[in-house]
Amino acid sequence: ALANQHALDILGKELNTVQGYKGGDAMECAYARLPGGCGKTEHCKACTIRNNVMETFNTGRSLHRVPAYLNRWVGNDKVRIELLISTEKVDDTVLLRIDQMSQ
Repeated sequence: ALANQHALDILGKELNTVQGYKGGDAMECAYARLPGGCGKTEHCKACTIRNNVMETFNTGRSLHRVPAYLNRWVGNDKVRIELLISTEKVDDTVLLRIDQMSQ
C-alpha cells in the first residue's frame, strides 16, 4: 500500500493506521464520525473528495489538481485543511493523490 508521506505527516498518521479505511475515516473527516459514517452523511453529498473519486470510478476519467478541503477535529477545534487532489482509475480501484495539503 502507498500513501503520501507529506499528508501522513500533516495528519499525524503512520501508513499502517490508514490502510484499508475509507478516505474520510483515514483522514479523520469531522463528518465521518456522524451516524452513517464516511460517505453516508448529509455533508458527504457536497464532498469534493468523494465526488471526484466517484466520478473517476464511474467514468474512468482522471482528474488533476482539483481544489478541495477537509474539516477535521483537532482536540475541540474544527480545522479546515486545504487540498489539491488528483484521481486515477486503475482496474476497479481509484487512486486518490493529494498533490498539495496545507492547514
